[in-house]
Amino acid sequence: MHKTKYVLLVFLISLLGVIGLSTMVAAAAAPVKPVLPVEQTKDAAVFEGLLPITDTAAYAFTNFSEFYQVDLNVPTLTEFITYTSYSIEASDFAGEDFSVLYGFSPYGEFFHIDAASGLSTYITYTLPISTLQWTGMAWDSASSQMYVAGYLTDPLTAACDDLSQSLFYVLDVATGTVSLRIEVAGVHCLVAFAAGANGLFYGLDAFSNQLVVFDANGIVVTAVPMPFAIEVHHGLDFDDATGLLYATTVDVLSLPELWVIDPNSMFSVFVGTMGYGDGQQFSSLAIASIYEAPQADGQIDPETGGSLEYVDPFGSVTRIEVPPGAVTQTVHLSFSPIGTPGFPPPGGTQFVNHNFELTAVAITETAYQLYLPIVVGGNGQAGQTVMHESGEPAYDFLFLQPLTFTIYYTDTDLSGSPEESLHLYYWNGSGWVDAIQTCIEAGILIDPVYTSNPAENYVQLPVCHLTRFGLVGS
Repeated sequence: MHKTKYVLLVFLISLLGVIGLSTMVAAAAAPVKPVLPVEQTKDAAVFEGLLPITDTAAYAFTNFSEFYQVDLNVPTLTEFITYTSYSIEASDFAGEDFSVLYGFSPYGEFFHIDAASGLSTYITYTLPISTLQWTGMAWDSASSQMYVAGYLTDPLTAACDDLSQSLFYVLDVATGTVSLRIEVAGVHCLVAFAAGANGLFYGLDAFSNQLVVFDANGIVVTAVPMPFAIEVHHGLDFDDATGLLYATTVDVLSLPELWVIDPNSMFSVFVGTMGYGDGQQFSSLAIASIYEAPQADGQIDPETGGSLEYVDPFGSVTRIEVPPGAVTQTVHLSFSPIGTPGFPPPGGTQFVNHNFELTAVAITETAYQLYLPIVVGGNGQAGQTVMHESGEPAYDFLFLQPLTFTIYYTDTDLSGSPEESLHLYYWNGSGWVDAIQTCIEAGILIDPVYTSNPAENYVQLPVCHLTRFGLVGS
């Protein structure tokens, strides 16, 4: 999409870059191809119309352990998804699978992360050298391999200096193990890392304040000063749809920013502030090709019932089965995974990575009815469970027969919670209530019970109405 626009965009930016050529500062002690730096600008208005228009989705983590979806066209619309277990300094997608992000904390914890909800699964601790800090991850389409990069520091100061050493490795995304250690010659503090379609790698060096380009052997071929200050926390990734390189940085007022760089001319343009201050720094950036959040749908018939099944990126299944007679008209159910459900879990419990919403749509000859679950409003306030019929609010959707929820989990999900303690809770507008109560409240079941199967890692229960759900354990 927009291919003609993209070709013209790259040509125009490249032309501007050539006009502004001056002298280049090479990366210290590196064999650098002579390339002249270009005049850079932060005045986006001057280049209005040259900034990219892209349909791709981008994701970023902050140094405050926050996970966001980023709008590359309008970065002020950056949207918070959830809090993560750790600060993720390096992340990327592998190949064309944009449902799972792979991420490293700076000190070696490796995670698989659901891109839709931000739920993370800890895989292993990976750190070949004690003073190495992981700072960047990149999928190289030329070799079909994932690489992870970082730099070695003085074990006493952990500071970036002229003795620091930048390295990158081949990463096995399944296990988190690394191999094939490669030094980036003459680059001291690589704080962000990306792979281009041309087989070259791109990185931000905090020591020289340059964008450096190097090959698979770690030999630098180009180095260009950047118009922004390169410090510790940055993200860097290519948008494959446009061929342009994006960088996250922070200005002097601690406001996070998004810049775009043409890899041909090395010309940089300020796209905009990312909408959040308070010292947040977006420490990693991962751009998907075109990505839609996972969702499962099922059609429910009054006479035959129906079902839907959602499989999360880690292979765990959530199955919802609806018996005959549960509805009086055909209903379409939609299942959407979410990150944190919006409120702390009940006292003495913790969420165990299975949080979701159900919505139902019923279309008749006279009305379009949309049944919404409870949603979380602004400032931590809960919304209402409502049904909209022709634009007017009515009551929440109630099934006439109990649905059967079967939720599979992994041992990693449990985070120490005993399997027999797993219960599904729903938010009733003011607090968390065990979801098995929905059938009691509806007068459908008198004494419903859970079925727990630790041998096969699932829990099962009856549920009688829509809402926001979270699986918890003690």
